[in-house]
Amino acid sequence: MIFIVHCRFLLAFLMFCLSYSATAQRQSLLIPHQTGVIEVDGRLDEPTWETAGGVVLDNVMRPFNNVPAPTTAEVRFFESGDTLYVGFIVNDEDPEQIRASFVDR
Repeated sequence: MIFIVHCRFLLAFLMFCLSYSATAQRQSLLIPHQTGVIEVDGRLDEPTWETAGGVVLDNVMRPFNNVPAPTTAEVRFFESGDTLYVGFIVNDEDPEQIRASFVDR
């Protein structure tokens, strides 16, 4: 499944994810500057995504405590000067079993 999130303040989320990566030891995160047209449509098929930065998330925090994940997720990201673009590529053998809760606050 591919999800694209378009938001200016996701840098803190990326740093949080890196800090808990099971294989990450002190890493620097460089966010590439890209100028290209992106259509927020749930697909990472524009050429800009090919040269975007990336991080593999390979651990699980909930319901476990920082253990290797049964599946991996790749986070692709870049900035355009005023916007931070973040795309997630999640590989799951059985996506029908994915559960999520949505609560209005």
